[in-house]
Amino acid sequence: MRAARYSRRQMRSGPLVLVNRQHPLAEEPRQLLTAADERYPNILLERQAARLLAACIQAAGGAREIVPVSGWRSQAEQQAIWEDTLQRRGEAFTRQYVAVPGCSEHQTGLAIDLGRAAREIDFIRPDFPEEGACGRFRRLAPRYGFIQRYHREKESLTGIACEPWHYRYVGTPHALLMERDFKGLFDGGVASCEVKINKPDPRIYQALLDKYQLKADECIFIDDRADNIKAASLLGLGTYQMHSVGSLLRSLPTFGVTIH
Repeated sequence: MRAARYSRRQMRSGPLVLVNRQHPLAEEPRQLLTAADERYPNILLERQAARLLAACIQAAGGAREIVPVSGWRSQAEQQAIWEDTLQRRGEAFTRQYVAVPGCSEHQTGLAIDLGRAAREIDFIRPDFPEEGACGRFRRLAPRYGFIQRYHREKESLTGIACEPWHYRYVGTPHALLMERDFKGLFDGGVASCEVKINKPDPRIYQALLDKYQLKADECIFIDDRADNIKAASLLGLGTYQMHSVGSLLRSLPTFGVTIH
């Protein structure tokens, strides 16, 4: 078996990286960024997230109705937004709707604020209603790897007010699970926050195998990222790189897996 080494930067990167007041960015990530929408070349997003965002908007029929408002932000930009909002709207409002510089998901390149197209759009709280293309986008988002990050019932946990316009890319399998009570779907698992290891570090796969006394060649690992797939494959796990829910469901029987 070949050993793979990963830096701290690699282990703190990827679509599941946690960023908030309790887990600030250690340094600005160097994501491959691209325009979230070619009509708005200055609003950037991580390359894969941008591609799937465009596909989701297209599927929702929102090409004319949904526009990007804010994507990747540098530390300096987040600081400027914090200070400007603090001056214009006060501390209480700012702490509700603007993340402390260094603690914003926007700084990962994996978060996007969306709004309904209009002549004037509120940069901090863009309108993103439940109906129309915006509502269809919201329902389709998990299939394309996005979740609405800040919900009303989670305000005490996140420290951020409900933001129906703020979407975070976490990857397709994860988004689908996060949008439902997924714990009841599994017999067990290993949480990165508990073992202090993130994919694609091979130790997290080994931890799962050891915990449940599993044989690698009798397991299948599903993920949408090639680097995670490669690391699992090196340990002898069967692997499947997911691109859509439909293709996954069609492929599972070839691994002897039946969905009821």
